[in-house]
Amino acid sequence: NNNNNIKTATKVASSSGDTTSKANKSVAANKSNTTNTNNSGNNDDNNNNGKQQRLKYIANVVRALVTSRKPPCKLREVLNEYPEIEGEPLNFRKLGYTSAKDLLKATGEFSFMQYGEETYIDAVPSQKSAHISSMVRQQKSSKSTRITAAPQVRQPKRSDQSWNKSSYSSNVFQRLPATGQQQQQQQQQQRWRSNVNTNAAG
Repeated sequence: NNNNNIKTATKVASSSGDTTSKANKSVAANKSNTTNTNNSGNNDDNNNNGKQQRLKYIANVVRALVTSRKPPCKLREVLNEYPEIEGEPLNFRKLGYTSAKDLLKATGEFSFMQYGEETYIDAVPSQKSAHISSMVRQQKSSKSTRITAAPQVRQPKRSDQSWNKSSYSSNVFQRLPATGQQQQQQQQQQRWRSNVNTNAAG
């Protein structure tokens, strides 16, 4: 009986030990799974942040290329010029997109128009670009007002010139009688001299 009791106690102890070890193993496995899940979540967040930053950078480059051209702006011409700025083509597949148009659409900073086989791109005005555009319009309007005001400033100058001409001509007319008087005085002096000469001769 004692032997049976010892064997039974040994089995119970071993079974409880196995249960404890299994429980410890399961806890450790859960911890490792949780750690891996957290790490994968952090990696996904880092990848998403990196992707968003990359998209924002690409959008800034493409916006500069679009705004530097006269509208309408062809998408293929912008994509052809992109490697000249970045040193490599726009690698949209690396970021998980099937086309450059889909990538640029995802940024939310561009609008597209399709005419036949040609795709045209236009930059959606942002708050910063709208502020710059308003400043440019104000500068243009101020320049136009200056141009229209210029002839009004010149008009008095023209009237001054015509006044000078009239005053000059009036001065000339005023001088004419004076020259006639001088001629009469000279004629009188010549007559007086001739009379003196004739009297002296007589």
